[in-house]
Amino acid sequence: MHLLRSIAPFFKDTFNINTDLVGVIDQWGTGFVAEINYKQEASNAESFMEISRTPLKDSICSACS
Repeated sequence: MHLLRSIAPFFKDTFNINTDLVGVIDQWGTGFVAEINYKQEASNAESFMEISRTPLKDSICSACS
């Protein structure tokens, strides 16, 4: 989202877009963050680590403390 927000003014000016691209991207970012259930994601990461049967099991860090 940060990268999209950074290049939005360039695209707005270059392609003569008649909308507030930065505002639209900010709204998308707010929506994305609101949709994420961090507790569920942590639980999913722990489950993944428990069922992971790969030589990389100890190298994959999806729920590091």
